[in-house]
Amino acid sequence: MTADVASHKNWVDEGLKLLILWGGFLAILGLGILTVGGDNYMIAGLLLALLLALICVLTSVRMLAFIWVFGVPTFFVFANNIMVSIPFATAGRIVFFAMLLGVVGAMLMRRGSKAPFSPVEGWALVFLGLGAASITLNSGSRPADKIGPDTALLIQGYLIPFLGFYVMRRFSWTSGLAKGLCITLMAAGAVLGIVGGVQVFAGVNILEASWGEVLSAHEGRAYGPFSNATELGAVCLFSMLVGLLMLRRVSGGLSRVALFGLIGLSFVGVVTCQTRAVWLAGIVALGFLFLGDPKSRRTLISLGALGAAAIALYLPVLLSSDVFRERIMEVSPILNRLASTATAMSVIGDNPLFGVGWGRDTFQEAKQGHYADWGDISGAWAVDVGPPHNEWLHVAAMLGIPGLIVLLVVWALLWRRLARVTRDKTQPVFNREFATYAQALIVATLAMSLFVDLGFFLYFVAAAWMFAGLAVALSEQTSAVGREGHAA
Repeated sequence: MTADVASHKNWVDEGLKLLILWGGFLAILGLGILTVGGDNYMIAGLLLALLLALICVLTSVRMLAFIWVFGVPTFFVFANNIMVSIPFATAGRIVFFAMLLGVVGAMLMRRGSKAPFSPVEGWALVFLGLGAASITLNSGSRPADKIGPDTALLIQGYLIPFLGFYVMRRFSWTSGLAKGLCITLMAAGAVLGIVGGVQVFAGVNILEASWGEVLSAHEGRAYGPFSNATELGAVCLFSMLVGLLMLRRVSGGLSRVALFGLIGLSFVGVVTCQTRAVWLAGIVALGFLFLGDPKSRRTLISLGALGAAAIALYLPVLLSSDVFRERIMEVSPILNRLASTATAMSVIGDNPLFGVGWGRDTFQEAKQGHYADWGDISGAWAVDVGPPHNEWLHVAAMLGIPGLIVLLVVWALLWRRLARVTRDKTQPVFNREFATYAQALIVATLAMSLFVDLGFFLYFVAAAWMFAGLAVALSEQTSAVGREGHAA
């Protein structure tokens, strides 16, 4: 068989696979929606299992990561709206745990990655154990209808992000696949940017979720499929950071124009979320890249100039919005957070070892007798605030100082692991750059954590941990190939 014939045959085979995959995907998804709409959940479940099996057979389990990255912040919202009556069931969770099942199955059949259990994963397991133990020990004093939401907070806010890191380390990756996942994330960010612009300027939310409760403070801002505007802005910021990485890897004019376009659309989401925590996180992350990655400075300056010009051009339009103008000028969120910080410290001071117990609203219940002033700012400002809007204070209030220390160790070990990749001169340039941008994402996440409770995010934190897991996987698999070559 000649090379041309073999190439043509491979192209046809791949084309048929894609045709069967997407044809089957659309057919089974359509049937699944119809059956869920008719409350035929058993049939819908079987159809979904068939769909996931089809994807895994024709491609690989790794394809589910691409579907999850793009689907959760975009079209999965329509499936979630249909499945609203099924407890804890969302399309994102189903796809994620199917991905996890595929990884575990491959390991049991000795065909999966041999990546050892890392210190990051070990300490994450300790933290999850503390949360599970707290739920169990306090279950007798908690109303039965609150155990489910308490458990969901631990699973969605912490278990899934940590498992995301675990799963991504055990997939086989190449630089091409990593770039493909980055472009997938950028596409999701661009979609959210469009959704955010339409929602703020036209008053229509294309990706409205019927199963979540949008906080009143986020009305008039872009929140898309999420329950708060902060997460939409965070995901768009994530997309922008990934876009900066991709700009380092392309040289063609048309490709760069396309990347600038995707970054620009994501920037719309960052602006229309109207969340100062996201804006501050973006400034800190870009500052980290400017100082830590000299090669990116020219691109950062160019994008900064374009962003400033865009803001100057549309500033009159933005200032015409009462909501946007109030978001910039209002000080009540700052007063709320300062009072909540003082109140949280009072709660922690009275419960330093074990906290008040893990739960979605245990802090809100415990703070009733702990309202504290911050200087001249009255503790009354914390009355209408739910959690303390600070990840670390919230965890310390729920699990005590030991739980806070464990979580800090998890994040510190993740940072150290990524830093090790960036300093390893035996790694390809792309791997080191990827790890540097993963660090920038961690910087942005930690900056936001001082003003928001990360555990309530549905997508952003999990995606960030998956991105970090991918950075570590690239370095580990490159090192493994190098050892095998040296041994040969």
